[in-house]
Amino acid sequence: MTTKGGLPEKERKEVTKGMETKSEMRVRPDELRGTVDYLSEVSVLKRTPRAGWRFAGPPVEAEQDYVASHSFGVAQLAYILGRMEGLKQVEALRSVGLAVFHDNDETRLPDRDKVTTHYLGIPRETFSEVLRDQISLLPKEIGEEIFELAMEANFEESPEAIIVRDADILEASIQAKIFHERGFTIPEDLLRRYLDSDRVQTRSAKRLMNALRLRKDLATRWLKGSLNV
Repeated sequence: MTTKGGLPEKERKEVTKGMETKSEMRVRPDELRGTVDYLSEVSVLKRTPRAGWRFAGPPVEAEQDYVASHSFGVAQLAYILGRMEGLKQVEALRSVGLAVFHDNDETRLPDRDKVTTHYLGIPRETFSEVLRDQISLLPKEIGEEIFELAMEANFEESPEAIIVRDADILEASIQAKIFHERGFTIPEDLLRRYLDSDRVQTRSAKRLMNALRLRKDLATRWLKGSLNV
């Protein structure tokens, strides 16, 4: 009998043999319930539109950009940028971890465009309080790890955090250009601002931004390449 994962059932049992949960990571029933509640909360990010597009002529709802989809792109970019910048694989993967959790606060503090943030920035203390309440649903050690990753991504100057912030900017720039190419109203001066390499810090991010500015047909380029057309 072959399982869905492709391994015969006997081999799968042999692969998992000996994989025992460490005593300090064993999860109580109430922590399991809390974890499900936490996951249901962060799933809200899949339904939370990104706020900044209101200045650029927001796309129709069918093509809206959501916080979770943005975070997915940032995580991919964080790994790529980290490796381009010379981080070891494990360090680049740590950047991915920072990226995955960097917008978790937006289930409780709605996404803010740049103008709103200028006047109503979120203090570190408020951000910390929101995260503390959020991770209280999780097993303590896991929650603390997520707290540290999210705080570092948003406030620290570690190489991994800088990578994530560059990835954050780059992902929005890619989305801006795709929206523009698909006919949504993004003024040329605003698009130039999105594609300005001075907005990012790392050399690799600057090079990627310059390459992005010169590329065309981003929404369908991957399809043409996969079909060799």
